[in-house]
Amino acid sequence: MKPDVTVFTDASLSHHNKSCGYGFWAKGDGRPAVHGGGPFQAFHGCIEVNELKALANAMSALSADQYFSASDKVILLQSDSVPALACLLQFDSSIQINSHKASAEIKPQRKPMKKIHRRISALIVETAAQHNLELTLRHVRGHQKGDGRNYVNRLCDKLAKAGRKQFELDREARKLEGQSFS
Repeated sequence: MKPDVTVFTDASLSHHNKSCGYGFWAKGDGRPAVHGGGPFQAFHGCIEVNELKALANAMSALSADQYFSASDKVILLQSDSVPALACLLQFDSSIQINSHKASAEIKPQRKPMKKIHRRISALIVETAAQHNLELTLRHVRGHQKGDGRNYVNRLCDKLAKAGRKQFELDREARKLEGQSFS
C-alpha cells in the first residue's frame, strides 16, 4: 500500500546529561518535504518512550501545521526503533506493517504495555484518526550510509541531537534566571 504521507522520526537521549530531544522529516504527495524537532518538555530515561514521543510530536506538529490533506488516506511512520514501532503495533492491531528489504521485523511486544507507552501510542493513533489516516509502520536501520531513507534518518538523528542539546541549554537558562550578575 503506497503511503500518501511518509514521516521519519528519531530521538536522542543522554543519561549523563539527563537530556532528550527529537527530530522528524515528512513528505506528502504533491507537497514539499518539511522537517523539525526540538527538546522534549521533560526528561525520560527510557529511549523507547522518547522514540514514541518523537513519533507523537511529529504527528502533532504536522497536524497543527495542517500538513495533512483531506485526500490523504495512508501515512507511513518510519523509525529506527523497533521497540517503539512494536508498542504501536501492540496498542492497535489494525496498524499495518509496510516492510522494506532493509527493514527489521516488527512484532507486537509480548510484555504488558506500561501506562506511558499506552498514553503516547493513543496520541499517535488519535491524531491519525482525526485526519482519517490509516497508519502503517516501517523500521529503517539507523546510522547507515547512503541516500534516500538513510539520508533522511541521519537528518532526523541530527535534528534530535540538536533538540537534546537545546534541552540542556534551556535547563541551564532556567537555572540562571533570577541570579544576579552584578
